[in-house]
Amino acid sequence: MKILITGAAGYIGGMLVDQFKDGPDVQLLAVDRKDQPKALEHSRVTWCIADCAEPNWSAILGGVKPDVVIHAAWAEHHNDVLAAHVFEYCVRNKISKFIHLSAIDGYGTNTDLPRIENDPLRAGDDLYGREVMHAELAIKKIYGGSQKHTQTYILRLPIVFGPRAWQREHFFATLRFFKHGRLPLFVVEPEYLQFQALHEDDLVDIIGLFVFNKLPDPYEVYNITPEDTVPASGLATIFGKKLITVSKGIQNVLSRVVPCGLRSSILADGNKFTKKFRYKFNYSTYEALTTDEGRYGIENN
Repeated sequence: MKILITGAAGYIGGMLVDQFKDGPDVQLLAVDRKDQPKALEHSRVTWCIADCAEPNWSAILGGVKPDVVIHAAWAEHHNDVLAAHVFEYCVRNKISKFIHLSAIDGYGTNTDLPRIENDPLRAGDDLYGREVMHAELAIKKIYGGSQKHTQTYILRLPIVFGPRAWQREHFFATLRFFKHGRLPLFVVEPEYLQFQALHEDDLVDIIGLFVFNKLPDPYEVYNITPEDTVPASGLATIFGKKLITVSKGIQNVLSRVVPCGLRSSILADGNKFTKKFRYKFNYSTYEALTTDEGRYGIENN
């Protein structure tokens, strides 16, 4: 099986390359703008330096046609263009399966019930949420106008966390500051703040489920979220912080100086996925944020 992974040098893309490269009969096409990290050098990995934001990005692949494309690449802006270019390549070449890694942030802020897949995407004024929403809409539009040869799966993820996340110095700056900074945790409306997180190992296993199994759906969307949540008070306890409630105005001022606050939560219901695939998460939200266990855990390094 030939698997193409975009964003292969990133946090998630790199894990997928690392974990899938040892699979039986697997050849990986790893696409990224950056050079190949030494840790990802392997006889089954072909590293392709390309920018998927460019219309002709796929020229570097030559005549090699993957069976599955996993779109894990992400940019600061214009992710609808990025997603469109990758998915257009899949449609044009009749790639069998396309997996787009999205996020629950596209639902917008949530203060009551967890969102389900049929709820509309309403990102509001959140920049990241809008990028998530527009990328999904671009894929849906292209799929609707295609001949539907490519099975398409949109996986909406919460924050992905685990031992490897702590090892990446530039990643999750806000959570790292919570853990190591001296300031307390400032929140607005703490009674509404709940946190969902997906452990790295669960993410890799779930994507593997979609990649390596024959599935019937032509186009489907799934929330990939554990059932449990961590409240603001629990987050403060995890990081050994004092919880202080402030107004939105004060937090806006604080946020310009240091990443020391959270405003509101976005929660999603993952029952559609867990029931259909009978999947049981190996790690809870709390464990994803706190455990040193896992494939990149202390015991494996």
